[in-house]
Amino acid sequence: MSSQKDYLEQLVQFNEHAERLMNKSFVLQLFSQKIGVTLSASQGNPLKIKINSPEEESIEAFILTLRLFIQKSEKSSFPQMEEAYENLQISNYHKTQFQRARKSLNETEEPDKRFTPRHINHSASPNRLSLV
Repeated sequence: MSSQKDYLEQLVQFNEHAERLMNKSFVLQLFSQKIGVTLSASQGNPLKIKINSPEEESIEAFILTLRLFIQKSEKSSFPQMEEAYENLQISNYHKTQFQRARKSLNETEEPDKRFTPRHINHSASPNRLSLV
């Protein structure tokens, strides 16, 4: 059984990992909407496909940090954080917020929700289509 001090240290570590994750170039690129596929065509010319995606290194760095939240052996994993939140002497509001966030994360792991384009951008050119 852990003490309140242990749980608080675990919470600090979780928050540090979350901040590191949110500052990864992969996440910053996602929020800047610089990721997508552009298709363009004109009569008599081949279809051109331009893919804007993060570098492999930034994806790997993101995944290595993300695993800290998923692997059950990590103190900052969601299963271990659930135990910490249950045992911390904090408001029910914060406990409920954590439970909602975890539930929301679990729901997005369903196979049918993995990839859904946010919108289709029809540019000024009728021969150009961007999925973003």
